[in-house]
Amino acid sequence: MNTIRLWMDPRTNVGKVDRVIRFTVASALIAVPLLYNGVDAEYAALTSLFAIPLMFTAISRWCPAYAFLHVQSIRHKYENSRFYSRNISKADAVFRYLLGSVLILATMAYTSIADPWLVILALLAIPVIHTAILLWDPVYAAFEISTFERRMVTTGNTVNITDFTSNGKSGPPKPAATGGKRAA
Repeated sequence: MNTIRLWMDPRTNVGKVDRVIRFTVASALIAVPLLYNGVDAEYAALTSLFAIPLMFTAISRWCPAYAFLHVQSIRHKYENSRFYSRNISKADAVFRYLLGSVLILATMAYTSIADPWLVILALLAIPVIHTAILLWDPVYAAFEISTFERRMVTTGNTVNITDFTSNGKSGPPKPAATGGKRAA
């Protein structure tokens, strides 16, 4: 069997811890120049440009530098399966859409005022709406919080709970051990 080594490996190569670090560093690169008034505009733009690839690689779970060097920070094959599954419910997503809209409208309502806090409000709207679109929040994932609903299907006298947030098998519960006797 011939195996072909790809020039750029297309598989996921950014692990859970690496992803959280990338989100944290990118957020700091964006927030620090905005919060301090003595920072030059060129420095703020440069740090924001460094933050863009970090955010992209954290969201996509794929780093082109890792792929080129055939390196990955995933320890085992299914490390990211639970971490990257949906963790936001529809109600939570609607709330995030509304919150993002309010942040954008608040920024637009006060455009005559040159205030750096309005820029921060506009920048906060981006991840809020982005998490609503993806139905995935990195903070929820890091702390293993999930508001995503589970559907219960009743069939006869058994209950089948389908968990959409895991890759595990779902199905009716196994019968309890009765010591070799059939239950009446």
